[in-house]
Amino acid sequence: IPFPPRIGLAAAQALGRRGAHVVVSSRRQANVDKAVALLQSQSIRVTGTTCNVGKGEDREKLVQLTVDQCGGIDILVSNAAVNPFFGNIMDSTEDVWDKLWENEDIVDEFKKQLSIKRIGEPEEIGGTIAFLCSDEASYITGETITVTGGMGCRL
Repeated sequence: IPFPPRIGLAAAQALGRRGAHVVVSSRRQANVDKAVALLQSQSIRVTGTTCNVGKGEDREKLVQLTVDQCGGIDILVSNAAVNPFFGNIMDSTEDVWDKLWENEDIVDEFKKQLSIKRIGEPEEIGGTIAFLCSDEASYITGETITVTGGMGCRL
């Protein structure tokens, strides 16, 4: 979960508020510590660990920790960030996205493509994730649900 709060943290908050024991991870221990402290302050059951999802050994450790702490995995939110860096994604830096969004012209142009003319909030994504994991969505299957603010393109 990157810090400041982003989609992964919002998903953890939304699921945790609904009673889930959440397991959060980040490549950086400081990010894990901040996320765990924040979630615990909201009375959310949370376990945190470092994990570089690009490394199989780290992924195995994360899964084993989750099984040990929670008895299994009921919901998996894969929230590894996409990177606009050209080349091996593992060679890109954390600053790539920050630099992209610092450019007001790029942000303004992006907003023009959205029906609602604003950038979405992490909580809007987290709420959608929590809904899809709930009994309320039990009849939804095999669907692609895009939360794009009305952006015309689809993957």
